[in-house]
Amino acid sequence: MSSCHGNSSSITELLGALCDCSISGLSWKRRALGAVSRESARRSLRRRAYGALLAGLFQDGSPKPPPNALANTPAHNKILMISFDLRVSGRSEEAERLEELLNQLRDGTDSSGLSELDSVLELLVQLAGSVAPPSLSFSRDYMRRERPVQRRPLLGGYLSQDMQRLEERAWSLICGEEWGVFGGICRTLSIMDAPPGTGLLGLGRRPDTEERFERETRLSLFGALQHSRTADMDVRLDLPPVPSNADLTGLSIRVPLCLDQSDDEGFQSASNLTPDSQSEASPSPEIDVWEALRTFVPGRRRCWENIG
Repeated sequence: MSSCHGNSSSITELLGALCDCSISGLSWKRRALGAVSRESARRSLRRRAYGALLAGLFQDGSPKPPPNALANTPAHNKILMISFDLRVSGRSEEAERLEELLNQLRDGTDSSGLSELDSVLELLVQLAGSVAPPSLSFSRDYMRRERPVQRRPLLGGYLSQDMQRLEERAWSLICGEEWGVFGGICRTLSIMDAPPGTGLLGLGRRPDTEERFERETRLSLFGALQHSRTADMDVRLDLPPVPSNADLTGLSIRVPLCLDQSDDEGFQSASNLTPDSQSEASPSPEIDVWEALRTFVPGRRRCWENIG
């Protein structure tokens, strides 16, 4: 450097001599055609030197770059943002381990009086994600695994685009569940407020594989009671009006003879199925309706449809 000092009296001469000293050890004799020449390399080096030395001059009237939010963020908060990104990505164990090490480092710094903690944390933030890039087949998104993992992703924080997409999907799922519950409540209230016999499940369309017993009784009171959880019911039957001359003419109400199905459960013997037995007209005795109602005892397999 002694040859560079000489009698230089200006900054331009000093920078020129410094550039000449920097490229003096290079050989320019065997350069291929089209390569960088000595003069072009010297001009490029001087331009870089002027840019580094005069970077702080003439900046009053020039537009200032937009402020960076992470430039004024403490290094401790940057570490917590990295931990937050790990939790969102589904790596909770690594996030907890990072927070534990951060707390241990702060406790050790407070006890030892080390003042360079922020510089160390800033270095760790710069080193975060500087490992080898993952394989091309590996990709991880927060829910659908579509976004490839970058080598050094930006710390977006809570207001990042990925977090907003995650919140939108979560809110859509919650709104769908709430709307389904609300629809079920509205359908239940509409059935309770509807006139009797409307909106019930028994009036809906049944599959073809429905049994005959279910098909014949689903629209009856017996079928409704069978498919309900009614424990107590008060049934009131209206009797027909009694005419004024009932003592002379009697009631013209014929009550058919009811067989007790608790004995044969609806089955008939083979002797009753012969043509002779079927052709015989069975006499139907006259039964007093009032006496029948007074002495009626419900059977074990009797319902109101069998009575009349």
